[in-house]
Amino acid sequence: MLKVLKEDGQSMVEVIVTAIIFIIATVGIMSTLPVLAPKGREVDKRITAAYIGKSVIESLRNSIDPTTWDDSTGPLATGVLHTILKGSNNEYVVNYYLVDLPGTNVRQIFMNIYYPD
Repeated sequence: MLKVLKEDGQSMVEVIVTAIIFIIATVGIMSTLPVLAPKGREVDKRITAAYIGKSVIESLRNSIDPTTWDDSTGPLATGVLHTILKGSNNEYVVNYYLVDLPGTNVRQIFMNIYYPD
């Protein structure tokens, strides 16, 4: 029977086994990175689109004025499709329109934000 004596703490067999385990683990981790990258970019685009939509809603909230509430050409006009282009490298197209809720003085906003794939 072959017996490996340890002088400094580890035998060559242990070092080789540890290296093989480390290589297998590294290959497994590295193989998942390309799969995660596209989803990360998609999430960044969605988050940017959400922030752009939020800024449009804030600007509409700030433009509420009783004198221009019923203006049919302003940003708060009901039944009109408004389009805004935003973005730095990518174009984000924001389409929104407002609808009067029956029996109230409330308007509901419907918004779509299109972003590049």
